[in-house]
Amino acid sequence: MIFYSDNCCGQQKNKYIRALYVYAVQVLPNIKSITHKFLVKGHSQNENGAAHSVIEREIKKALLSGPIFVPSQYAQLMRSAKKRGKKYDVIELSHAEFLNVKILTERTSNKRIFKIAEIAQFKVTKDKPQTVFFKTSFGEDNWEEATLQPRRGSASDPSGLQKLFKTRQQIDSRKKESFLKLIEKNIIPKVYEPFYKAL
Repeated sequence: MIFYSDNCCGQQKNKYIRALYVYAVQVLPNIKSITHKFLVKGHSQNENGAAHSVIEREIKKALLSGPIFVPSQYAQLMRSAKKRGKKYDVIELSHAEFLNVKILTERTSNKRIFKIAEIAQFKVTKDKPQTVFFKTSFGEDNWEEATLQPRRGSASDPSGLQKLFKTRQQIDSRKKESFLKLIEKNIIPKVYEPFYKAL
């Protein structure tokens, strides 16, 4: 598998993505390797960015007709945003479907194995799951290697990825009260009251 993305460290150029890929090549039988290539800064326009732009335009157009009150309205706008070709496939998730990737990073030492901000691409493989192959430019022919060091006392078994949330997350009580007051004043229509009461 090969992934492409921009260079945003907060979203995908980080130890969590690296750890998730190591986990995936160990537990998924059909994946032999995963490579992630980071687009060159200033040249990072890609299909995903175009999709976000199409969705943003659809939301702005919808807001001209009135407010958006609940997240399900956003999901519907995303589904209908693309006017030509195959529509966007929107998958809505519940709290029970998020997994705790942080636990995967805790199985290896925090010692920096390479400066992640400087790499152009990296790869993990099923036959050497504790090795991260990386290049600092797309012009390099050979991969450099860095070995992940197991943390002292950590299990080497790759299984055991846990759910991130055991229960549905609650919002701050003051914020919830503010929403309910907006419903009382009919600023938010009463038809949406069950959604806000359940927050």
